[in-house]
Amino acid sequence: MRTAAVVTVTNGKRPLELEQCIKSIASQKGITPTHYILCDGDFNTFIEIRRLYSNGCVKVCYWDTKIGGKDLEGRRWLAAAPHLINEEVTFFCNDDDWYEADHVETIMEKINEGNDWAYSFSKGV
Repeated sequence: MRTAAVVTVTNGKRPLELEQCIKSIASQKGITPTHYILCDGDFNTFIEIRRLYSNGCVKVCYWDTKIGGKDLEGRRWLAAAPHLINEEVTFFCNDDDWYEADHVETIMEKINEGNDWAYSFSKGV
């Protein structure tokens, strides 16, 4: 069984949505991915997010400058993250999105069938 990581970039400006995102990753069936929350910019926001959520499966990381420049909200974190983590499969989840409880398991099944990658579309609201 391959290991999985979920990467979420946040600036902390959507705390309720971030909480829902984190809970959805923590409640995955069949596999417990490591959830990397990458904080972009404000150190106090990083400290608060780490205080609230950091545990064995949630890793809160911080970079002390804005990554990506104007209006990119840390998007370069997304490009760099797969090179910085040790898990074999990388998922991405925005801080204002969340997963169904079987999302990671379903995608991992496709990858474990021998596919190099898999994807899914998000649901509209």
